[in-house]
Amino acid sequence: MSADEKQIRLRYTGTRRICGTSLEARTEAIYERSTKTVRCLDHSPRGPGG
Repeated sequence: MSADEKQIRLRYTGTRRICGTSLEARTEAIYERSTKTVRCLDHSPRGPGG
């Protein structure tokens, strides 16, 4: 996890930046501050786009 990322519990439903599927509110996820995107804990970043 980079310095720009933070593990959080989502307040709202979000879309995963890697696979494009939905993450429900109250799910633990990784939030990337610079892009304001989320990814699930199962996916690790793949290059610059995550």
